[in-house]
Amino acid sequence: MTDESRALQEVRRILAPLEAYSIERILGVGGAGYVLQVRHRLFGLRSMKLLHAGYLKDQSVRKRFDAEALIMNRFTHPNLVKVHDMGEVNGCPYIVMDLLPGGSLDDHLETFGMMPPKQSVRVAVAMLRGLQAAHEDGIVHRDIKPQNVLFDADGTPKVTDFGIARLEEDVTRLTREGWTVGTPAYMAPEQLYGHDELVGSATDVHAVGVTLYQMLTRGPLGKKMAFHRQLEEDPGRLDARRIP
Repeated sequence: MTDESRALQEVRRILAPLEAYSIERILGVGGAGYVLQVRHRLFGLRSMKLLHAGYLKDQSVRKRFDAEALIMNRFTHPNLVKVHDMGEVNGCPYIVMDLLPGGSLDDHLETFGMMPPKQSVRVAVAMLRGLQAAHEDGIVHRDIKPQNVLFDADGTPKVTDFGIARLEEDVTRLTREGWTVGTPAYMAPEQLYGHDELVGSATDVHAVGVTLYQMLTRGPLGKKMAFHRQLEEDPGRLDARRIP
């Protein structure tokens, strides 16, 4: 039996009590759990994020998982992924979301390279529209990057993964003061240096700008250095990076 077959068998065992859902395939496997393509008996294809039971030993992980589901359930904007269901089965929490068969922006850039400017701008504008709706609802994403932008069957971009998002009116912190959460290369200065009180909608807009740079140039981003620091060291012009 292959590793994939064993994983599928294990997932089917865990989800057996959920009679409304049938598992079609595993989309991804990580240390925290699985991302699955499932079919609801009435509503059709969906994506399911299933968390390993062992991760519940860390209460902050469960709180983040629940917070992500509650935040994304509020969304109705066409450029934001919506959560349709959440629960727990055999000790494993799960979230059921829109299924986006077009893959991620990161997948697209890895496969096809730089995007033409008009397409890049269309994707960036769609991201900003979705984020504007989230910001108007008091939600800051804090981890915008190409991996967190998915495409539906029609090519519409949708922002996903609000696992470290913050409600601006929420005084509860799931990170320690002075700690940073997010992806360093895409972080604005206030986020990178742990000034959580300054993190807001502009922080997400900064990350969209870095994502737009990636779409236009596929320029290198340091894994541990924020983009604004790279610009200080190598302020190259975009038109020198062979934009098609």
